[in-house]
Amino acid sequence: MKPDGWTALGTWALFGATLLGAVLVIVTLNSSRRETKRANSRIKKQATVNFYADTLERRINWQSDFPHPRQSEAIALMLNRLKQQPLSQENILLKNKIHSYLAFWELTAVALSHNVFDRDLFQDLLKGHFLAVEENYRPFIEDARLELKDKDNKLYAEIQDLARAWGNPE
Repeated sequence: MKPDGWTALGTWALFGATLLGAVLVIVTLNSSRRETKRANSRIKKQATVNFYADTLERRINWQSDFPHPRQSEAIALMLNRLKQQPLSQENILLKNKIHSYLAFWELTAVALSHNVFDRDLFQDLLKGHFLAVEENYRPFIEDARLELKDKDNKLYAEIQDLARAWGNPE
């Protein structure tokens, strides 16, 4: 074989090896990307379960201060009492506890909107509870916005945005 033939054959062999190497790199990168995605999903799911478990006692303690979120009538009565005597020491404390409770759910909604938690798993665990909070405390949220002159409705906006996304219309 002539030297030019050997050069061409070598060039084609080198090209083939480079192409095979590139294909292997792409396959490896895709495999790594899929595994990273699965690992991130597992991490988000674990963070969601940890959040649920870590905050369970806090959520239970709030229930000693006011009705369960699904007790619409009891919440409505409580909120009416707050309106009737807004300056009583007891009602000021209760109002602050409700703000603390709603701030917790606002933080939760923000975390969900930023993909900190697994949205589907969170829905399975707490969607009904969350939607009941938003629905039954909506009058309190609206009153707080008026009281704080929140014309842009930013106060607890993430709670309401998430509730709308999950099918709880205002």
